[in-house]
Amino acid sequence: MKSNPTLGSPEQTAPAAGTVGIKASKLVGATVKNAKGDSIGEIHEVVLGPDGRAEGLVIDVGGFLGINEKPVLVRWSDVKIQTDSNGRLVVATNLDKSQLEKLPEYKL
Repeated sequence: MKSNPTLGSPEQTAPAAGTVGIKASKLVGATVKNAKGDSIGEIHEVVLGPDGRAEGLVIDVGGFLGINEKPVLVRWSDVKIQTDSNGRLVVATNLDKSQLEKLPEYKL
């Protein structure tokens, strides 16, 4: 299986059907959904490690209309980035909102 540079992690291998290579600028602002399809946050940043590989996403969680949101770092292994049948970007995680809110605040 080929490494998937979109996921930026050597332990991640061939992408699932519908997974795409994507520019980081397209991820910023994207809504993140849980396994039930509920919106649980929005991507604020893509974090790169010293080797230039993506380490994870900073997702703004909690709050309302941008007020009192908390940025948290979510590892690539905890997200799936795909497109739906209409070509729209879909970012999903198995973490629920309460799990994300318990993560430490990521200092930008």
